[in-house]
Amino acid sequence: MRLLGMESLTVCEYSLREGLIVDWMLNHGLIVDRLRFQSSIRQRNTLKIAQKYQVNMEYSERVAAWALHLFDQTQGV
Repeated sequence: MRLLGMESLTVCEYSLREGLIVDWMLNHGLIVDRLRFQSSIRQRNTLKIAQKYQVNMEYSERVAAWALHLFDQTQGV
C-alpha cells in the first residue's frame, strides 16, 4: 500500500485477480517485470494452498523435479 501511495483498499468478494493490480503497477512504472512479479505471487499462493491442505511437500518436490527432468528430455526432439 505504501508503494502505491494508498491509504485504503476495497477487497472484491468475487476473487478479483491480482493481475489487475500488477497491470496498474506496470502502467504507473512501479514494477518493470510482470512475469517475475506475478511468478512470486503465484508461488506464494500455491505454497499457501499446499500448507492449508497439508500437502506432503517433500514428495511434491520430488514429483516436480521428475516432471522437469522428463520435460527437459523432450527438448530438441
